[in-house]
Amino acid sequence: VQSAYYSTDRVFTASFHRFAPGFFPALSGSIREKGGSGTTGLGYNLNVPLPAGIGDVAFIRMFRRLLFGLVKSYDPHAVVLCLGADGLKGDELIFGSGRGC
Repeated sequence: VQSAYYSTDRVFTASFHRFAPGFFPALSGSIREKGGSGTTGLGYNLNVPLPAGIGDVAFIRMFRRLLFGLVKSYDPHAVVLCLGADGLKGDELIFGSGRGC
């Protein structure tokens, strides 16, 4: 999704994901990727790398704080969620306490 809108300010993309070797997306997802340099998309991309073991409560707090802040500053007409479901049952972002899911 990031690459489809990387050079435009028409869509703000935000990704909350595990960013570590062996996890998707392998070649993107760095916090330093903020949109295409020299394009209107610069500043319209946010990657939020999550640590292994982040629990539900911490994730929801962080997600709500960032998402509501983005909505307030960007004032979108719509919010679209693209959800990956590639974690394993019981894993809190892969290697957590196992209380999730």
